[in-house]
Amino acid sequence: MYDWVRCALKEIIITSLYEELKKYGDSDHYPYHMPGHKRKETDYLPKAFSEIDITEIDGFDNLHNPEGIIKEAQEFAAKAVGADRTYFLVGGSTSGVLAAISAAVKPGGKIIIVRNAHKSAYNAIGLRGIKTAYVFPKVNEELGFVEAVTSEGINEAIKNNPDASAVFIVSPTYEGRIAKVREIAKIVHDAGLTLIVDEAHGAHLPFAKDVDGYGESAISGGADIVIQSAHKTLPAPTQTALLHVNGNRVDVSKIERYLHIYQTSSPSYPLMAGLDGSVRLMADKGAELLKDLRGRYNRLVSEINEKCKAVGIFNPKDGVQDIGKCVISVKGENVGKQLADILREKYHLETEMCGEKYVLAMFTVFDGDEAFDRMRQALFEIDEDIESLTAESDFIGIDIKPEILHTIAEVWEVESEDVPLDKSEGRVAAEFVNLYPPGTPLLVPGEKITKEIIDLIKRYKIQGLNVIGLRDGDISVEL
Repeated sequence: MYDWVRCALKEIIITSLYEELKKYGDSDHYPYHMPGHKRKETDYLPKAFSEIDITEIDGFDNLHNPEGIIKEAQEFAAKAVGADRTYFLVGGSTSGVLAAISAAVKPGGKIIIVRNAHKSAYNAIGLRGIKTAYVFPKVNEELGFVEAVTSEGINEAIKNNPDASAVFIVSPTYEGRIAKVREIAKIVHDAGLTLIVDEAHGAHLPFAKDVDGYGESAISGGADIVIQSAHKTLPAPTQTALLHVNGNRVDVSKIERYLHIYQTSSPSYPLMAGLDGSVRLMADKGAELLKDLRGRYNRLVSEINEKCKAVGIFNPKDGVQDIGKCVISVKGENVGKQLADILREKYHLETEMCGEKYVLAMFTVFDGDEAFDRMRQALFEIDEDIESLTAESDFIGIDIKPEILHTIAEVWEVESEDVPLDKSEGRVAAEFVNLYPPGTPLLVPGEKITKEIIDLIKRYKIQGLNVIGLRDGDISVEL
């Protein structure tokens, strides 16, 4: 860990949950309870972990009925981010998205949803038999990723779907594009609907409200339910997330009911302690750490864009690009996978994901000088040897609007078969086909498979991108 982060950690008060877990681990209490490792060190479990890995024993509360230490931790988090209520999630944002949609939309109801929503939203739609009205945000013509949804797009969708009961949007997007949630919230609420925001990539935004250069969090922007993946942009363990509620448009008892259903009945105390700790760190030092990140990131962007002849970092001037989401490309070239491979194999820099025309690297408050120096040097060297990167063919893009023939729930209840992708044109998709990451669908069950979609899937496979949903080249279709 970098010295400047270590100093920040020393200055904060140890989280109450971790402190109590550590105190119990150091005591002479013998665990005649789960888990089976009995708080002992093993070859595969370090002592620091096993000592605090307990079950719901006296004094340590219960995530599914919090009345003590977990309740206090959740209340602290809500106050820190400005929400009315906050719930800890140990099943990632996935469990929060499932619970939010289930609570806001009745079975068989309709939801207005951006097409670039995560697969967890589509699973909730399928489980509840919900009908969808899609909003297709604009595709960035230069780089091919999906932009943030606009208030105009949401307004039009609401007018065309008066029977919808909720609106679901993503902000920031995987590539860091931030929607004008405040404008969207007003439109949604004026229509009497509930606004759910998947802010999985924006858990840091509530702590940046006093730091110039960052967008506004959906929490202060007026959303009714906001789901954040703490592990994505905060120093929190993988699998930890937060669900925030504002106002009374959604019955919180329903949210709690579905969180009981979608979350494990045996939540991990080390994960909850790590989640609590990351929130407390950001509440105490977040503005300082985010200012530091902003300075380092902006210097990297400026130096690369000013000094490199071909390599560039996406840097729009519209004020809605999240700091830390570093979208790297080679001007005019379709070499995203090649660029990611070079960064990994030659420079040992593991990026988050790649598209056809870009690579996404993520920076957070725990990235110090080494992270920025290594990326800067690698991009300078790659730019000097740019001729080694060659595009195999022209860029196609992803601006496709499939035809919906059945709901997800309807298709899940019928028989299906696997057919070669080349022979699937005109058939109805029976399973999701996703580019993962980011996990947004190319095809949703119930949609018609077209030649355009087939060509796009084949193209991604040729490029070496990670397409999920095919089995040995076959695609599942409705019988």
